[in-house]
Amino acid sequence: MNNIKTSELSDALNEMSVADIDHYYKENGINPGTELDKWYDYASDIINEKKQKKKEVLIRADIKEKYGYNLLSGQSRIGKRRDIIIRIAYAANFTLVELNRTLKLAGFSELYVKDPRDAFIYAVFAHRTSDNQVFKLNEELINHGFSKLQEVGKQE
Repeated sequence: MNNIKTSELSDALNEMSVADIDHYYKENGINPGTELDKWYDYASDIINEKKQKKKEVLIRADIKEKYGYNLLSGQSRIGKRRDIIIRIAYAANFTLVELNRTLKLAGFSELYVKDPRDAFIYAVFAHRTSDNQVFKLNEELINHGFSKLQEVGKQE
């Protein structure tokens, strides 16, 4: 189901009756007894799909290893720190789609291109080079007059 566009799922629902919902679930791999993905499961899946090691991602994200593992396993809460997800996504080379989905799953808004800082981060993700060290992103943010990504569980 994760690979099916939301618009396609919406179209399918618009063309069917409520009595056909069980067929919709089965056809699209939806288990009606489960919650939506958790952000940390989704992020971990993306990291694994990209054949990256969590330890290396956390180092590039400048997040303490133990704290980062706790975040990515759901044992630590992210609270109101949206920048943590941006750090992990940048360090793990997420696409814009993957970043926005992770933000959404964690209960945050997607990058909002009318917000100057979000627009800058959007542009960086859209036109990134191979370097995915968060300190480089922070340098760019500061150079363009924005606050750097919030520091949390920093590497020692």
